[in-house]
Formats: sequence, structure tokens, C-alpha cells
Amino acid sequence: MRKRAGIILIVSGLILIIKPSFDFEMVMLGLNYIAVHYWPLGFIFIGMLLLWPEKKSSKRKR
Repeated sequence: MRKRAGIILIVSGLILIIKPSFDFEMVMLGLNYIAVHYWPLGFIFIGMLLLWPEKKSSKRKR
């Protein structure tokens, strides 16, 4: 959870540095365009998550 919050803060900080006066409606229009035209990418990401190997615990038995 802490890593996710850090990533969100870094990305939002970079966006505000690059373009501090961005229009929220333009961002939403761009996201809507991406969602409508590139929705099959969602299948690709879900498939990658399903195929990603799970971490195994590193506990040793004594």
C-alpha cells in the first residue's frame, strides 16, 4: 500500500511539474477516448496478471 501511494504521488508531481495548468475535462476526454478505442488492452493486462508467477515465502524449515 505504501509503494502504491508513493507511485501515485510521484506521477502526480511529475504531471504538475510538466503542465501545472492542465484541464481536468481534457484529461477525462483523453481517458474516455483511450477506453473506447483501446479496450482490448484490458484483456491483455488481465491475462498478464493471471500468468504472473506468485511470490513464494522465503521461510526456512528447521
